[in-house]
Amino acid sequence: GRVLIDFQPLPFLEREFGESKAKCLYKVVFGNSKWSDFDLGKLSQKELIDKIVIENEVERFDVDKIFYLLPTLLRPFEDNCKYIEILCKKYNLYILSNFPKEPFLNVSQFSFFENFKGRVVSYEVGLKKPSSKIYQHIIEKYKLIPSETYFIDDSIENIEAAKKCGICGLHLESPSRLTDLLRNQNMIE
Repeated sequence: GRVLIDFQPLPFLEREFGESKAKCLYKVVFGNSKWSDFDLGKLSQKELIDKIVIENEVERFDVDKIFYLLPTLLRPFEDNCKYIEILCKKYNLYILSNFPKEPFLNVSQFSFFENFKGRVVSYEVGLKKPSSKIYQHIIEKYKLIPSETYFIDDSIENIEAAKKCGICGLHLESPSRLTDLLRNQNMIE
């Protein structure tokens, strides 16, 4: 999210439900502590929805609507995705992502995923960034040399965790800055 795929749930919720209801729904859905279990594959989407509805004063219809529309919210950053074809000719590319199963299955249908040599996704391995274990997992799984591995993420916390594992972390402060970030590392012209 926020490197190759746009994920901005609050503006989406505001368009669908209005500003005040959106803030409440954002908190109980995307700000819910159970979302971490969803990311880790410990809860299915249905189980998460059930827990949200049971534990909060929200309508099931509204929560169901959010998850039904979630695939429309997760759209590729076309300007950033164009670099994947360029980079995969020079480098082995891998996905390292915190993502729940059902939403990931939706986004993994985007054609740019074909250019990646492999992936480590939180729901598949029961680990998530910024835990050092997920970085160690991708290093071991693909026999990566940490000092020769670049990791791009929008979270400074995730970048710092990668650096502690010896990986070269590149913080992408804004999706629109990817071109500059890649040029500064001499990865593109």
